[in-house]
Amino acid sequence: AIRDFNQATKLDPNLTKAYVNRGVVQGKRGCYQKALTDFSRALELNPTLAGVYLNRGVVYRVLGQYTEALADCNQAIRLNPTYAKAYLNRGVVYGNLAQYREALADFSQATELNPTYAKAYLNRGVVYGKRGQYTEALADYNVATEINPTLAGAYLNRGVVYRVLGQYTEALADYNRALELDSTLAGAYLNRGVVYYHLGKYKKAVENLEKFLELSSPLNPKITDAERLISRIKGILDS
Repeated sequence: AIRDFNQATKLDPNLTKAYVNRGVVQGKRGCYQKALTDFSRALELNPTLAGVYLNRGVVYRVLGQYTEALADCNQAIRLNPTYAKAYLNRGVVYGNLAQYREALADFSQATELNPTYAKAYLNRGVVYGKRGQYTEALADYNVATEINPTLAGAYLNRGVVYRVLGQYTEALADYNRALELDSTLAGAYLNRGVVYYHLGKYKKAVENLEKFLELSSPLNPKITDAERLISRIKGILDS
C-alpha cells in the first residue's frame, strides 16, 4: 500500500487523498513521524478536512504531545461540530491530563451525538472510576457491553470496579470474559492475579501475575507492584 501511495504522490504531488491514506497506514505501522508529515501535507493542500485534523491529533496523543493533540481535536470540532469521534479523542487527552471535568463533558457529548458509541461510554466509565464514582462507572460499562459485547476493555475496567468494591466473583467473571475476547490483555491478568491473591488462591495468583509480566511493556508502571506481590505470595507459600 505504501508503495502505491508513494507512486501516487510522485505522479500528482497535490493529491490530498494519497497523503491522507499513506498517513493512516504509517500510523497503523507505528511510523508516527511519517504519519504526522503526511497528515500535515494533506492539511496544507486542504485545511478543511476535519478527519485529517483528528487523525493527526490522535498521533500527537499517542506521542504524548497533548497541546498539539488538543489543538487538532479543537479544529476538527470547529470544522464539524457533530463529530463524535473528535469529542471522544479530546476527552481521552483531557483524561491523560487529569482534567476529568472536561473529559466527562466530551465523553457525554460524544454519547449524545452517537448514543450507540460504546467506546465513549467505556472512556467515561474510566473517568468516573478514577473519581471514585463507582455507581456511574458501572452504569457506563454496562451500557458499553450491551452495545458491544466484544469490547474487552469494558469488561476489564468493570472488573476493576468490582475488585475495588470487593465483589470478587463478579470481578473474576469480567476478567475471564475480557481474556476470552483478548488473550493478550496484560491488565486483565494483573487484576485477576490480585483477586486470586485476596481469595487466597496463591498458585493462580502467581500464574496470572507472571503472565502479566510476560505480556507487559518494559515501561509499564505496574511491573514493580506485580513483582512485589509475587515475592509476598512466595514468602507466604515458603513459610
